[in-house]
Amino acid sequence: MKTTTKAILICLAVIAAGLLFWRGTHVALGTDRKTVAYETFQDLMIEAKTGFLERFDDLQDCAFLLFDDVGLSVVADRAGAPYVDGEEPRPASEVLSAEKTAALEAVMGEYESGTRVSGVEVTDKAVLFYCGYYADGVYGIIYEKDLGNTTEYETIELTENWRIFYRLPTV
Repeated sequence: MKTTTKAILICLAVIAAGLLFWRGTHVALGTDRKTVAYETFQDLMIEAKTGFLERFDDLQDCAFLLFDDVGLSVVADRAGAPYVDGEEPRPASEVLSAEKTAALEAVMGEYESGTRVSGVEVTDKAVLFYCGYYADGVYGIIYEKDLGNTTEYETIELTENWRIFYRLPTV
């Protein structure tokens, strides 16, 4: 009986050691889910920065035009056409002025760099340009109305009032 108990304990110890080794190897090589998600997210944020540089003037014009439209939420269809999000999405041209619609059309959709702005939201604190989602995280470009007032996201400064915002996935 003693030999059987020892054999079972040794088998359990070997299995536990193997699992710890396997987990340690994945973390060390950077192939665990959390590391892969974070590295992917870093690449996506670099893409958002490239889009910001590519379309800075358009983004700035759009942010200033929509600055006071608190509560406005706009989404883009696959072609990049803006729709005001409400009970039922409606084309921006039916809801907003021609100037605001043109500003949204200039920033939404896919850029030459591969960046894609798929949504715009105006809050009392900021104008957010959503570039994408990954797992349960989100990232994009933000214009802060007052510096440092958007604490629900992590941010990386681009220029004064302009930042990349992100909320990392919880993996």
